[in-house]
Amino acid sequence: MLVLFCIRQCYVVIIHLELLIEEGIRFRGKTIPECQELLPKAPGGSEPLPEGLFWLLVTGEIPTQEQVAELSRDWAARSALPEFVEEILDRCPPTLHPMSQFSLAVTAVRSFILSLISFS
Repeated sequence: MLVLFCIRQCYVVIIHLELLIEEGIRFRGKTIPECQELLPKAPGGSEPLPEGLFWLLVTGEIPTQEQVAELSRDWAARSALPEFVEEILDRCPPTLHPMSQFSLAVTAVRSFILSLISFS
C-alpha cells in the first residue's frame, strides 16, 4: 500500500512494509535478501543502490540500471542548496545532532520554496 497525502502544503508518502516473524521485513512483497539480489548495484559493489530501493518502494517495480542512473542524475541536479541554507548549517555548533541540522535545513528550504511558489 502506498499513500500520498498533504499536511500543511508538505506532501507525505507512507509506504506499507510487511513484518513477518519468520522472514523479517518485506518491501513491496520482497524480502531483504531478494532486494539485495534483484536491485541494481554500483559497478563493483555488492549492495543495492539507495535509488533502486526508492524506485521499488514508490513504483513497486524492480528498476533497471539505467532507471537508477537517471534517478541518481535527477537527484544530483536538484541537490544545490540556496546559499542562505548553507550559511545556516555552517553556523550550527559541531555538537548539534545531524537530525537537528537536517530538520533545520528542511524548514529553511521549505520557507524558501513556498516564497517562490507564491510569486509565480
